[in-house]
Amino acid sequence: MKNETIIIILLVIILAVVCWSTFGIKEPVEESEVNVIGIAKTNITPDVVTVSLGVSSEGNTIKEALSKDNTTMTKITDNIKKLGIENEDIQTTNFFATPNYDYSIQPPKKTGYTVSHDITVKLNASKASELVTVTADAGATNFYNFTFSVSNIDEIKNGLLNKALDDAKTKAQTIAKNLNKSIKEYKVISYEFVPQRDIVSPYAGGMGASGLGEETTPIQTGMNEVNVKVYVTFILE
Repeated sequence: MKNETIIIILLVIILAVVCWSTFGIKEPVEESEVNVIGIAKTNITPDVVTVSLGVSSEGNTIKEALSKDNTTMTKITDNIKKLGIENEDIQTTNFFATPNYDYSIQPPKKTGYTVSHDITVKLNASKASELVTVTADAGATNFYNFTFSVSNIDEIKNGLLNKALDDAKTKAQTIAKNLNKSIKEYKVISYEFVPQRDIVSPYAGGMGASGLGEETTPIQTGMNEVNVKVYVTFILE
C-alpha cells in the first residue's frame, strides 16, 4: 500500500511537470515601439489659373463714368465668354465710384468721377495668355494676382498618403530587422499635407481699348511641389 502511494505521488508529480511545460505560463515577449515618419512628394503642373482684372473709367458726372464702365465691362465679359468660360467662373470682386478733385486750387474743385470695376476669372491655365489678350483688347486696364492651382489636388493627396505610409512601413521593417524583431501592429498618429504653393504673379497692364492686337503675352505656369508626411507608431515584438 505504501509503495502504491509513492507511485501515485510520482505520477502526479510527473503529470504536473508535463502540464507545466506544455500549458504553463510562458515568459511574455518584450514589445517595443518605434515612431517613424513616412514621406512622399511629387511635382505637379498647375492646370487652373485665377486672374483678377479690371478697368477704371472716368466721366464728368457719375452717370457718365458708370456708362463708360458698363460699356467696357460688357465688352470684356463678352470676350471672356468667347473663350468658353461660364458665368459661374466670372465674379465681381471690386466696384466703387469716387469723385475726383483738383487740389491745386483752394478750396478743392470737383473735376469728375472715377469708377473702378474688378472681376476675378477662373479658367484653364492654358488659356491665360489668351485671356489677357482678349480682355485688354476690350479695354481692361489692370491685371493682377495670377494664382495657379491644380484641379485634382485631392486625388494627388490621397495617392501621396498611400505612398507615404508605404515609406513608413519600409523604414519600420528595416528597424525591426536590425533588432531581430517583427512588426506586430501599427497606428497612424497624424499626417501633414504640404499643399501646392499657389503661384501668384503680379501683372499690370494699361493697354486700354487698343489692346495687344495680334500679340500674346506669355504666361508661364511653372511647376509646384506637394508632399505628405505621415507620423506612424509601430509595435515591434
